[in-house]
Amino acid sequence: MLSRSEISKTLEEARLSVETKLVNKLMEEIGKGNLATYGFDQVKEALDFGAVEILLMTDKFFSDKREDCEELMKKAEETRAEIHIIGTDYDPGKQLQSLGGIAAILRFKID
Repeated sequence: MLSRSEISKTLEEARLSVETKLVNKLMEEIGKGNLATYGFDQVKEALDFGAVEILLMTDKFFSDKREDCEELMKKAEETRAEIHIIGTDYDPGKQLQSLGGIAAILRFKID
């Protein structure tokens, strides 16, 4: 039987794996100039258009701008976007934080 620390470590590794994949996909889309946006105003606009497939924000961004984030998360839920809060303890979160702490992978491109 697994110990609590082994279970905790396994869950942490799984979470980090998911976060890494999401941030890598975001960076890939940014690199292609395609289906991604970042920065509060740009993400809010994409949410208003219903274009957000996956909303990403760091835990730091969330704690610093909780009220704004709750509004964005409500809009994301209404448009059936996935919501992920990425921890800043590891590289994926640090990378997202360097983009302003908030970004979105889009369903379709908006101009």
